[in-house]
Amino acid sequence: MNPVCDGRVRPISKQATNQRVADREKHRINAHSLRLEIQSLNRKLKFDGLTDSERNDIREDVAKKQTTMKSKETRSQNVIQSNFEEKLVEELETTGAHARNDAGGAVLPVMTAEFQADAVIMGRLTSGDALMAVTDDADIPIIAGDGCVAVKGYMTDGSIQLVSTSRETLETMLELLSEAQKGLPEEQKANPTVTPAAHPLFEGVSDRKLRALIALFLGCDVYKGDVWCRRENNEESCPHATLFAYLKKYLYTYTEGFDGDVVHTYIRALVYEPTNVAPEDDEDPSRTYLDDTPPTKLPLYLEEFALNGYTDIVDGPEVGECKGVGMCTHKFLCADGFDKCVSCDGVICKLCRASIGERIHCLPCYAAELLVPEVDDEVGATSISQMRDELASKWGVERAKELTVDEVMDMYAKKEIASARLNGMLDDVPFPVYQSKELDAEVTEHWNTIVDDVNFGEGGAFLSDPDLDAKYLPGILEMFSSLVRLESTASTKWTDWVKDPVLYDSLPSLFVEFAAQSRLDEGFRLLKRCIRHSFDSRCKSMDTGMGSLVLDEDGGVGIRLGFDVPASMRKNIYRTEVVATANKLLGCKCTCQCGSQDEERIVCVHTLVVLYLLSILLMEDLAESMLIALASRITASANPNDDDASTANSNDGAEDLQWMWSMSNWTDGEISDMKESIVTLMEAAGEVVPEGDVQSKAIPELLQGFVVGTERRKAWKQKSKVPPKPSELGPVSDMRFTSTSQRAKKLTMRPTRPEKTDGSTQPPATANAPPSKCSLPNCAHSPNNHSQEMKECCGASCSRPVHPLCQQTFEQSEALIPEENRWWCCDCHPKNLRPPDYLKVASMMKAAGCEMDGSDIVGHRLLSMRAVKQMGDDFSQLNSAEKEAKRSWTQLKKMAEQRSTKMASISRANLKKRPHAEISPTPARATPRRTTGRRSVTPSPARRQPGAHRRSQQLPIRARATARRPTIPLRKRKCYRRCHMWEGMCPVNSTSHPSMSFHKVPKYPAELKAAKPPRDVVIRRYGKILLRQETLRRMGYKPDDRRQYFVCENHQFERTAKRIRVKYKEEPFERAFLLTVPHACGPESSLIESTGSKGTGRDRAVARIVNGMKEIVEDGYVPPELAVDEMERELESQSSKPSTTKEALCLTEEQLLLAQVERDRLKAELTAEKLARCQDWEQNSDEAHIAINPALKHASGLHLHGGLSYPDAASGRFFSGELQPLQNEKRPHSHSKDPPIVSLDMEPDQVKRRTGFPSMQHLLAYVKFVCNGDFAKMVERRTVLTWLEAWFMHFEYKWGRTFARKPDISAVYGPDPKYLRQEINLKYSMERHARNVWPTYVSYDEDVSLRDNEKWGRKYDGLRIVMWDMTNIPAFGFSDADFNRMTYSKYYNQNCFKGGVGNQLCGWIVVAPLWTGAVSDTMYNERAGYLQEQMEFQAVDLVNGHVVPWTNVYDKGYRAKMVAFRMGNQLVLQPVWAESDRRFGRDETLLTAAVAHVRGANERAVNVCKRSWFVSRGFRPNSSAKELNDAWMTWSFQCNFMFRPVL
Repeated sequence: MNPVCDGRVRPISKQATNQRVADREKHRINAHSLRLEIQSLNRKLKFDGLTDSERNDIREDVAKKQTTMKSKETRSQNVIQSNFEEKLVEELETTGAHARNDAGGAVLPVMTAEFQADAVIMGRLTSGDALMAVTDDADIPIIAGDGCVAVKGYMTDGSIQLVSTSRETLETMLELLSEAQKGLPEEQKANPTVTPAAHPLFEGVSDRKLRALIALFLGCDVYKGDVWCRRENNEESCPHATLFAYLKKYLYTYTEGFDGDVVHTYIRALVYEPTNVAPEDDEDPSRTYLDDTPPTKLPLYLEEFALNGYTDIVDGPEVGECKGVGMCTHKFLCADGFDKCVSCDGVICKLCRASIGERIHCLPCYAAELLVPEVDDEVGATSISQMRDELASKWGVERAKELTVDEVMDMYAKKEIASARLNGMLDDVPFPVYQSKELDAEVTEHWNTIVDDVNFGEGGAFLSDPDLDAKYLPGILEMFSSLVRLESTASTKWTDWVKDPVLYDSLPSLFVEFAAQSRLDEGFRLLKRCIRHSFDSRCKSMDTGMGSLVLDEDGGVGIRLGFDVPASMRKNIYRTEVVATANKLLGCKCTCQCGSQDEERIVCVHTLVVLYLLSILLMEDLAESMLIALASRITASANPNDDDASTANSNDGAEDLQWMWSMSNWTDGEISDMKESIVTLMEAAGEVVPEGDVQSKAIPELLQGFVVGTERRKAWKQKSKVPPKPSELGPVSDMRFTSTSQRAKKLTMRPTRPEKTDGSTQPPATANAPPSKCSLPNCAHSPNNHSQEMKECCGASCSRPVHPLCQQTFEQSEALIPEENRWWCCDCHPKNLRPPDYLKVASMMKAAGCEMDGSDIVGHRLLSMRAVKQMGDDFSQLNSAEKEAKRSWTQLKKMAEQRSTKMASISRANLKKRPHAEISPTPARATPRRTTGRRSVTPSPARRQPGAHRRSQQLPIRARATARRPTIPLRKRKCYRRCHMWEGMCPVNSTSHPSMSFHKVPKYPAELKAAKPPRDVVIRRYGKILLRQETLRRMGYKPDDRRQYFVCENHQFERTAKRIRVKYKEEPFERAFLLTVPHACGPESSLIESTGSKGTGRDRAVARIVNGMKEIVEDGYVPPELAVDEMERELESQSSKPSTTKEALCLTEEQLLLAQVERDRLKAELTAEKLARCQDWEQNSDEAHIAINPALKHASGLHLHGGLSYPDAASGRFFSGELQPLQNEKRPHSHSKDPPIVSLDMEPDQVKRRTGFPSMQHLLAYVKFVCNGDFAKMVERRTVLTWLEAWFMHFEYKWGRTFARKPDISAVYGPDPKYLRQEINLKYSMERHARNVWPTYVSYDEDVSLRDNEKWGRKYDGLRIVMWDMTNIPAFGFSDADFNRMTYSKYYNQNCFKGGVGNQLCGWIVVAPLWTGAVSDTMYNERAGYLQEQMEFQAVDLVNGHVVPWTNVYDKGYRAKMVAFRMGNQLVLQPVWAESDRRFGRDETLLTAAVAHVRGANERAVNVCKRSWFVSRGFRPNSSAKELNDAWMTWSFQCNFMFRPVL
């Protein structure tokens, strides 16, 4: 089987194609006419009073018409797709049709004919390349001859029908079929039958031209035919004529307009059509013909069939051009007959004509006449010829004969309005209300845009816009319902005629009213042309158009549309725009010759077409989509108990609930109007609402019933694009823009199984780091035992963790009122946001030589004003501040000259614990980290509690007079310790040797918790493991023993070097450590002194004396509970003193106790002093002595150590280890020894080139601003850089002209990039805190004092001006679709972040945080929070006791007047328009120029805020949105102290 497709070029002679196109157009027009009739009948059922029988008759009529309408709509769309050939090729390849089956058959590749597939099929049949043709076309077996067999008539039972013009050919085929069925069972054999032809006209006819002639009588593709021929006696009428000559003569004799050339032309069209396939691109066709006989002569009508160089072309019969359908004109033979349209006077063939009664029309006019029938007595029914004559004679139009019909009607309509103007009748033509130039202006005072970019291709999705205010909904519904509202014919009379034309029943009343008020008459012709253009097949559907919703001066909601309307009889396309409400045509313009432009007010014939196309779209699909979108936004809020509402509450958050509309948003009157509009839209969508439901059901119920009943909502849902939720649009500092790859990686991550740890392997690190610690001071909640979830700080540009319990405790201790669901870190808490010390900052600047006198930088001038205001008349405060500043600056200059690790690790939390507010210029030295090659791995020892008393303290005496001698409390018993050396064979323990000290063997180090620990941390842990393993080996235990061990001080220690194999990131290497461990000696070694023997008798005697002395010392100890001092004062205060010896000897109990205690104390002090002198003499004497017995040494308090038994002098501990550098290893360079690369005397041009500051003095001044003049803040850092280098590096990176990456900074400054990142983050946090502490805005008095009053005073005197504008920070294209949707801005046509920039008249610049790019200017202005902040500021900054509200100067795109007014009655100033070619009055010009002048200054402020490279480069992959927002917020604050004002 060989498929053949038609070519893309249809031959001119193929009139069947033109007939099918015309039939489809007729079906389309009739289907729409039936739809209007059905709507009219439905209105009768609803409004007219009818009997039951009449209603039943109408319902039956509606059902029939609906069936007919659906049939015609189907037939109007019955067309072969243009890409049918490509789809057929793809389908055959996909299904494997080209492979041979079991019977040996296969499908060959698809062939494409040059013209028609019929000719190629016939050529292959006549040449023997094909056996049969599978086709229903009767022309093929007729022209191909008796040898052709056509397969047609496939039946449901599997049988087929074979057709041929020869019975003999069919019988031959049956014989072949019988031969093929031999051997098959009888039930499987086919029983074919032959049905003879009733009139075998072609059987036996071999002449192909004769067969073609007979086909002309019957009707074929080239000629409709239908000619009846009666066979006469050929010999009598024409004895010598053949059958061909007789039939030819009969045809042109009895057919009107025919002659011999016409008949020959039709015969040649059937016989000489080329049978070849389509040539390749840019190739000449290789023409083939039936019987391989090319034509020698062809008429001009068949010129396309000629063979180049062989066929002669003659004029032939007359050829005409039919108007056709739309712009698809086609040629035809005039002999076939043609007519002229009675409406447009166009030439039409018999196929493309349509008649209404006896009036013949072309198809475009047929559409208009079918809906708008002509009547003899209608108004304005002037003929085209009369219009053309009037234009030429009355209006002086030259060459009026050359005007087309459309141009005649357009120009005639325009001249009618011009005549009305000349006759003073302009007021009688009210529409359009405004001139066309109002549409050219970006902003007009006659209407305001409330919804931009309404895409009708997305259906009713514009109703889901979160920016759409609920108060506009009644007007929106009224506007769209008016486009489909049809008035009842029984209640409305449009003209004074006896009967209104059908047109007024076919169009919505809005169009009738607009047309009547746009012309001096009823506007009948305007409506007629509206329908004609709307039904033009070249006119696209409105679902490809865009529009916007507007609000006019009277509060009515309207629509602005722009669409391309094609001319009826020309190829021109006119751009037409219109602005209209439900009752007004506000403005219009069109690019046609009669269209309104500039200062004109003309409604041309294309104006109403745009609105009517929207009306058609509403009736087809748009009304249904709008109701569905409306139901999703109203139903849930009206029924809060529904599942949908609860889902919204749980998933979308509070902002998404605000997206819903509640019925309480509208008044009862508005709800009634909305219900009427919704019912109208439902009827337009095909849903008739019973009158009872309209009265009894509420709007949510009506919408819910409509949504359940509709069947087409899924298609609209797939077409529409859901906008981002309001909750998704917010500050970027709270978001983490994780790529999809990273999210997939986290999703597939699995925990690692821990391995057994020994001396050679690194224990695995845990996957997740511990939770962040609370940032509040004195937090008692560890990361592992938090009972509540950590919160994030709500401060500006801050997200540090805060524990709720700490927050409550902190607020209670500071007597603050806690705020609900607001959590603060220590720096951002309102308690710490105290006003800056301006006087201190000014004193520091003066000490550093940063003079502010004469500076034009707004920050310097503002500081000077505030410092003077803070000082007042107290000059002593100034003197003390200057003295302190000079001392601090002296220290700063010294610290800027040399790098050091001092102050590199001071924490701000520790500094705040000092009792005094000021920090000393010479802070305490902090313990620095080791930067040499040796790294300590010594474990930290446990802290020992201090003693309970001092040896030299006074003995207190109790105040009670009858106090007994208190019992000295027993000391707490020490924990039992024993030495574990030599596997526990050492006899020393805490019981037998109470004065013996024991050293604890270091524990096995814990596993590292970080997922990717640093290299030095891993090496240090291996060193601790090696230290314990070597110690246990020397003690006689296994290296992996995890128990706790002790070593007594009786054992000596030594230093030894050991190596261990380290594994880091799957790469093993060796490192050496110098360890301090116990000496590896056995229990019988002579190095160990025996403690079992008590020595000789002399040793024992000395020991007894020493022990006695120790007892005396202990007896003289007075516990703190004994109040001896109080007892002495009490006895001295007694009035009666002993006068005799007897009385003196009669001591009381207290006096005896006091005397005894005093005696013991004196004896103890004397004995202790003697014992101490003996110990010093024994230990410091250089003379040789006999070895002392160890027991005696213990009793005397002498140490037992000798040689290496002392701990390591460097570490101060017995067990220690140091990392030793390898022999070939390059020791890490200590950057603390490098000289600083930034000095205080750096040239200004270098400072400006690298940081943007004009000079070093300006840079230092800003540092003092940020640090509030605090010495500790200025020198606080995270690296070994000097404080000046650290700040300079931060500003250089932010400026971005010399460094673009942190590794580049590291190559110049030295420290590792990760530490530089910590340094930069520290500086950002300081700048954030300074920006939060400084007032966001300049006060009214300061603004007036600092601004140029000669420039701004007269214009804005008494006003508090601030200018706001939006700008974009570009971002890369995210791999996550949600991030792309949230950050894509249609205005900037890119993914970006948006931020607000404000500027006061004095030049002070403020910014708002960055938000996602999809947010609109209006939403950002409403939700960013700066309006609220301005309201709070103006309430505090009173002027003469009164509140002066802010005046916000916005661009034209903001809709913020109501929002600003609700925020403390703030005002809004916006430009009226921006087009420079518009003509406006003097007052408007001056006002617009004044606003534009101010707006230009704010544009310069935006430019200043984007001068930083880090900000202007935008958001890059793997960047931090928080860091970018910090740079954005702090850079604008910095600009106030480094650039001159932009105003």
